Amino acid sequence: MTTDQDANLKLSELVSGFSIAMLVTHSPDDDIRARPMAIAAHDESNGVMVFATSAETGKIDEIRADETVAVVLQGDGRRYVSLSGTGTVRNDRQAIRKHFNPAWKVWFPEGPEQADIRLIEFRPDTGEYWDNSGKEGLAFLMRAGKALVTGEQIEPDEAQHGKVEFS
Repeated sequence: MTTDQDANLKLSELVSGFSIAMLVTHSPDDDIRARPMAIAAHDESNGVMVFATSAETGKIDEIRADETVAVVLQGDGRRYVSLSGTGTVRNDRQAIRKHFNPAWKVWFPEGPEQADIRLIEFRPDTGEYWDNSGKEGLAFLMRAGKALVTGEQIEPDEAQHGKVEFS
């Protein structure tokens, strides 16, 4: 049986394996918008993620109008993570300098001192993962093959799927 602590560790391990996430927000006309974002930081102890963006983008206004956001990650067709929580726009210059990646100079040629850089801090409330990689994936393939032959339905086992509530 998977404990809450095991699920938290598994989720954190999976998230740490990603460098890009889809950030999902609500637009002013209540559409749902998703866009790929580089993960600037991830705190494994509480799940908080940080993204960098320009103050001039629509996602800033969307988060300020409705801080309920989601983050979705998918890797190699076998690993998936979905997180729901809140997003906060930060203009913390010290944190911007700390997290600044030289590759961002494509968008921010003045570096971490560029005035329009903002951080989006994502604080998850709930998370869910599906992992069909590694030995869990092999076990799943064996169970799936058996189910196809016998006509039985299978459910993901606890090593493959878990839900996490953040406090």
